[in-house]
Amino acid sequence: MITVMVICRYFLNVIFNILNKKIYNYFPYPYFVSVIHLFVGVVYCLVSWAVGLPKRAPIDSNLLKLLIPVAVCHALGHVTSNVSFAAVAVSFTHTIKALEPFFNAAASQFILGQQIPITLWLSLAPVVLGKLSLLYLQCDPILLKSFYVPFGMQNHIHSSLASSS
Repeated sequence: MITVMVICRYFLNVIFNILNKKIYNYFPYPYFVSVIHLFVGVVYCLVSWAVGLPKRAPIDSNLLKLLIPVAVCHALGHVTSNVSFAAVAVSFTHTIKALEPFFNAAASQFILGQQIPITLWLSLAPVVLGKLSLLYLQCDPILLKSFYVPFGMQNHIHSSLASSS
């Protein structure tokens, strides 16, 4: 059953991404579309709770204080994903989104103060390096230069730009 659910979620996500990209080709307003997505989701949840499917968990002020930051971050993530879908190829957006485990670990360590084991950082290194190499292949050289220069990659970028001229 879980396999079917994972396949369905993947399939529906692919359809969502393709339809959004088609929408943005004709209606290039990702912020408006994102607000509509979130509004429909809220209405769907409210109607589902009103009819008792599923049963709503009791919500008090303490739970709301915990959920509001998570909800805001989720909404911001949804909006920024849609803006990205409108601006670049869907594949490029997913290349960037594949770095979420790295950013989660960084936020946990540097914002929340949780100690992340060195083994986890090392396991993320191939993902980060692989994604940076994909970015290198997909990005404009001028944009790439502005990205890599702060990381001490000036000589590599300079030689790459010189050989492409």
